[in-house]
Amino acid sequence: CKCLDSRESAIIRGPLESRCQNELRGLVGANRNPRTVAKVVVGDAVRLDAVLRSRRRFPFVLSSPPYCRSVEYSRRHRLELFWLGLVDGKDDYLDLKHRYLGRDYVRVGDWRDDEEFGLENLDGVISAIRVADPHRSRSVHHYFAHMRQALARIWGVMTSDGTLVLVVGDSTCKGIRIDTANHLVDLARPWFELQYRFSYAVRNHYMQYGLWNGDGVNEEHVLVMKARAGDDARSEPR
Repeated sequence: CKCLDSRESAIIRGPLESRCQNELRGLVGANRNPRTVAKVVVGDAVRLDAVLRSRRRFPFVLSSPPYCRSVEYSRRHRLELFWLGLVDGKDDYLDLKHRYLGRDYVRVGDWRDDEEFGLENLDGVISAIRVADPHRSRSVHHYFAHMRQALARIWGVMTSDGTLVLVVGDSTCKGIRIDTANHLVDLARPWFELQYRFSYAVRNHYMQYGLWNGDGVNEEHVLVMKARAGDDARSEPR
């Protein structure tokens, strides 16, 4: 795998665009079929198999995971959560707040400090942040531990030749760069093989609440990965 310049990415993105177009044609055809039913499922990605409750496997998954320690998503989504009836009162909201992925504050009980990832770069970044701020390192550790679980669950509901596309942005914590895209590629390796990647600048981005990330996320990375066959994939993490 290699990083692509703009000319190369325009050429290499062909297979991805073709796959997306095929899927879109399928959606259009399904929409014209009166028997077709679309279903929105709300649940936790690290419990995806239980959430879906289906034996069906999917050939294509597109996901834009939360930024690592850049946005207080529970605050950003608070109005929508109450408006849509997804939380019932303050206590329900606070319970959900402590289950958000990418959150700033992670309780001691939510964190296993005896666990390392076995990845030199990621473990090194977390160790460096721990020296500067143990509380912040806890949130970074929690983010990647749960992203690893989510990747395993996604693989578990995909076809053997399925394609996973992740759109992610890097972060910083205590002035230390977190190469989220590279770390997710490493974490996904037991279940997915990176085919190619490209990046684009985030222009005119605006959020109601400020980011913890200094100048914000100015670039995002698109990671295109193929699912490994069952015999080549490792068991799911705890």
